[in-house]
Amino acid sequence: MMAVIPAQVAGVKTITVVCPKPTTEMLALASWLGIKTILKIGGAQAIAALAYGTESISRVTRIVGPGNAYVAAAKKLVSSDTAIDFVAGPSEILIVSQTGNPKWIAADMLAQCEHDVNASALLLTCSQQLASAVQLEVAEQLKGLSTRKIAERSISVNSAVVVCPSIDQAFEFVNALAPEHLSIEGSRVARQSSKCRFYFYWFLQH
Repeated sequence: MMAVIPAQVAGVKTITVVCPKPTTEMLALASWLGIKTILKIGGAQAIAALAYGTESISRVTRIVGPGNAYVAAAKKLVSSDTAIDFVAGPSEILIVSQTGNPKWIAADMLAQCEHDVNASALLLTCSQQLASAVQLEVAEQLKGLSTRKIAERSISVNSAVVVCPSIDQAFEFVNALAPEHLSIEGSRVARQSSKCRFYFYWFLQH
């Protein structure tokens, strides 16, 4: 969605989606958005196919969207021949919440961590109860992930649930880190979220 919808708003006529293992939900969403072409490929080879074309895949004019380190390197290599958005580093998310839904928070953390073993997910909260509930939920949701090995690695090595003395200190950390994805979850925190100034994407959930 984050790549297709902006392209549609910009008036792009032909959009090709690549995904090695599209889920039923993804296929349904693509259909709802009117996407006609979905290629079951991924990684650096998908970038090469899109940039230069093959016997069965048409060359594109621009490649956008996230990927692992190999995808980022491939995008950089083809950027002199095909336009790209940018070369992204490992995915990261920073969540600030006091009263959010532990299931949603855990899902948001794992959605980034399943991309790459170098991805990271952080939760900042003043609630020990929420912190404990999210940790239990992450462990539970990991069991059903097809990308469990990748997500387990990034969760255990690069991620954390941090209980802060105050929400103000949490917001200070947000501005110091300037995360790629910032998610503010829960109305209590959302009312103070204007204190967050440095981030790339901002998601607000009530």
